[in-house]
Amino acid sequence: MSEPDFDSIRDEIQQSAEWLRHKKGAKDYIDFNRLFGATDTLLESSLAASAYEETYSQDTGAQVLIAYGFLQSLFVMQDAVRQLHWAVFKKDCKVWENKDLSEIRSARNRIAGHPSRADREKSDGLGISSAFFPFFMLLKTSFLAQLYLQKGSVEIFVNVPDWRRRNKSELAKLMLPIRDEIVRLERDLSRPSTET
Repeated sequence: MSEPDFDSIRDEIQQSAEWLRHKKGAKDYIDFNRLFGATDTLLESSLAASAYEETYSQDTGAQVLIAYGFLQSLFVMQDAVRQLHWAVFKKDCKVWENKDLSEIRSARNRIAGHPSRADREKSDGLGISSAFFPFFMLLKTSFLAQLYLQKGSVEIFVNVPDWRRRNKSELAKLMLPIRDEIVRLERDLSRPSTET
């Protein structure tokens, strides 16, 4: 069985919701402003994550910024799926309960988010930390971050294509029930009324 395609699912959600938002009663079920904001954010953050290799720079400062931006774009994609879930189901989908997404989320928090406060969201057990990039490890398809912990240090190796693929693959799985619910609503609200 093939993996669900992130971009196709996002497009299906967007297209079905475009049609659905004009149907009487649909606003009782879906928060369309939140949904369209999330699908637009998914498109933009996915484009940003895909641009890492193309924007690689020999300038160290620029490459640090690009590495931060890559991690942030993956994190934003996860939050956008959370918003989609809220828009349709009125509850959170808890991306941090997924092993791959949690690893990416934790790395972003440790490296590019709020490293000193990273242990606040679903602790990874490392405690307070600070991070830096060894400049010689800022490469075209990967980078390394060194975390200084209260006791010792840890390295986080980011294989850019792999992290992007895993993030999109796991988010696509979380988006399937959202798509299915919108398609169900589309079908139900398009039926002719039986009221006389």
